[in-house]
Amino acid sequence: CQRVAPEQQEDTETIFLPVAVAILYLVVYACLYTPSFGLMTLLCLVAGLYVALALGHQRMRQRMWHVLDRGWRDWAISLAASAGVGFVLVCSMQQARAIGAEALLMKSMDSYVMTKDPVVAHGEVETVIALNPANDEALRFATTLGLQKVQSLVMQQDLDAPVLANLKTAIQDTIHSAQKATQVDGNEYQNWLALGAVYQELASASVPGAADNAHVAYDRAHQRNPSNPSVFLNIAQLDAQQQAIPDALTAVQSALKLKPDYAPAYYLESRLYATKNDIASAKIAAEKAIEYEASNPLAWYNLATVSYQSGEYARAITAAKKVISLGTHDADTRYVMAFAYDKLGRPNNAIGILSDIPDAATDPTIQKMIAILRSGKTLDGTPRTP
Repeated sequence: CQRVAPEQQEDTETIFLPVAVAILYLVVYACLYTPSFGLMTLLCLVAGLYVALALGHQRMRQRMWHVLDRGWRDWAISLAASAGVGFVLVCSMQQARAIGAEALLMKSMDSYVMTKDPVVAHGEVETVIALNPANDEALRFATTLGLQKVQSLVMQQDLDAPVLANLKTAIQDTIHSAQKATQVDGNEYQNWLALGAVYQELASASVPGAADNAHVAYDRAHQRNPSNPSVFLNIAQLDAQQQAIPDALTAVQSALKLKPDYAPAYYLESRLYATKNDIASAKIAAEKAIEYEASNPLAWYNLATVSYQSGEYARAITAAKKVISLGTHDADTRYVMAFAYDKLGRPNNAIGILSDIPDAATDPTIQKMIAILRSGKTLDGTPRTP
């Protein structure tokens, strides 16, 4: 900067003010927003240019090197300049920490998608939060990982004292991460969705007050983003979990008003109607879910079960075959097919489907079903009519 700065006094007199204004503008921008690395580099270059101009200017050079002989005004100017330089350095360091934290967060999320290792991801996200405690995206990711840890601990068969202690700590840490995210940015609806998901998980375990807290969080998410249908879907799932089926249907329909092609909402609506034994409405919603998301095996499985309940056994088989063609080979799908074949009077097909279930040879339930079919009876135990 000193090389490109003019040496003559008359040249520097006219450029001091614009450079000073540019520095002031960049410093204020750094305070109010999150500047990029390039912008912070520009700030440092402009500040360097100002110093170079000052060194090239005779009067400014005298002021800089003879401050002790100039009195309190020059002391004040020097202190103010030093404070400005220090402020720029602090902003640069904070920006560097924020950029480093964001890069590590992206790496952590990408590696988690690839490896599905929550332990490594949790350690990395803790480092991100330590570098930048105001990163609400990192706090949301920590909440997601915490929920998965809670779910894995709950699924353990032996809930001894150490496991219960770990579960309690995991719940507390997860709630803290979600609450901290809402404190960092209370206007971000995703932060409130994350907090609602934590309380919804606790509500599924019948924790007192958890369902009410989840509703409060989801309501605040809706206030901050009233046009997002996923908020209503979360509310519907919570109401369904609490067996409030009419309220859940109302929330689902609110989601569909915002997004008429919202396949997950149609799927949930179908399951809710099936719970009410309104099979006709359940089938309509199931077909809508497939119309808007034909590659979802869960939607096809739902159509298979609803078709079976409505007595459309051939259609149930077709939908179940679609589930298998999409790469899902779970036993439940094959059970639906077996029962549908049995209703159509095709026991050999039912036996073949049951035999294809993994571990069918050692599963006593499957072997009992096969034995019933081979004995000439239907799966409900009645004699088969020729």
